[in-house]
Amino acid sequence: MSEFTVAKTHLSKAAARSASVVPLSPVKRLRRRVQQGQRLVCAGDAFKSIFVVRLGFFKSLTLSDDGQMQLTEFPMVGDLIGLDGISTGHYQCEVVAIDDAEVFVLPFAECQRWAHESADGQRLMTHAFS
Repeated sequence: MSEFTVAKTHLSKAAARSASVVPLSPVKRLRRRVQQGQRLVCAGDAFKSIFVVRLGFFKSLTLSDDGQMQLTEFPMVGDLIGLDGISTGHYQCEVVAIDDAEVFVLPFAECQRWAHESADGQRLMTHAFS
């Protein structure tokens, strides 16, 4: 199964079968390997991409009001990472690989273009973000 098919299936299985879905540019579909203990994103980093977990597990951490690191979730295969950066332009959480992992990197500008050019793309993105 291709990496785009996995990402697209995650967003919406029904829409993935639609003939009117405009595919993301193949050049923009990147995979990134993340070693155990390595950060995928750091809180405060500039928001550029959304990530779909392809292999492995992550932990998402945020700083609480009293200065303690707080575990907020465990993203795993098929989960989206990075949505917390859309509204502010910066990632709000630190995301670290629990084991060797791999993600699909979806540049947000490309996602926006895709949603703009395709009604199905727009519906898929809206569904993924809700």
